[in-house]
Amino acid sequence: MTNSSVGFPQFYQIQQILDRFLDRLINIGMMAWSNNASERNMKRLVSGRKNWLFSTSPAGARSTAIWLTLIESAKANGIDPRAYITYLLKELPQQPDFADPAQLAVYLPWHYPGARHQNKKTTDKHQAKNTA
Repeated sequence: MTNSSVGFPQFYQIQQILDRFLDRLINIGMMAWSNNASERNMKRLVSGRKNWLFSTSPAGARSTAIWLTLIESAKANGIDPRAYITYLLKELPQQPDFADPAQLAVYLPWHYPGARHQNKKTTDKHQAKNTA
C-alpha cells in the first residue's frame, strides 16, 4: 500500500502526525513513565502482608484494611495521618449513629481543614457547623 501512489501520501501524513505527537510526549515530559510512586506506597502493605495474613478474624482483617486506607488516603492528600485520625476520632463520635452520607462527606481527607486540596465551600460549612 505504501508503494502505490495513493498509499504513500496517507502513510506520510500518519507518520508526520505520530512524529509530532511522540515528540511532544517525550520531549515535554508532562507524563510520568513509571509507576514508582504507587509501588513505593504499596511497599509497606506488601512487606506487612505476612503479618496480616494471620489476622485472628475476618473482622480484624477488615479493621486493618480500614486503618491502612485512612492512613494512605491522608498521605495521598498531603495530610499528617496522625493529625487526621485524631481529628476523626474527636469529630465523628458527635455524629448520629446512622448519619447521612452527605454529613459524613465533610470528613473525607480532601475536606480536612489541613488538606492540600481544600474545597472551600464545604470546609466553610463544616467550620460554621462546628462553631455553632
